[in-house]
Amino acid sequence: MNKPKSPLVTGKGGPEKKRKNLVAQIDGSAPTLADYLSPYEKEYIQKVINDCAGNLVQASLILDVARNTLKSKLKKHKIKLPKPA
Repeated sequence: MNKPKSPLVTGKGGPEKKRKNLVAQIDGSAPTLADYLSPYEKEYIQKVINDCAGNLVQASLILDVARNTLKSKLKKHKIKLPKPA
């Protein structure tokens, strides 16, 4: 006996196409988790960078990410390092 599939999980195509179909069925504008969290990530990174006076080694240790990952996030969010005093 075959159980009918939910209309939310059927459809052909890759994960992005399936996601778009699901979003359209729900409300048409649901952001991804990454899109939703991005402003909070930017705000927190900026705070830590300022608290560390722009020291990326210290900031990466506090954020528990590799320094190169932090540099990528700075570029992604267009965060500028504070000027040295």
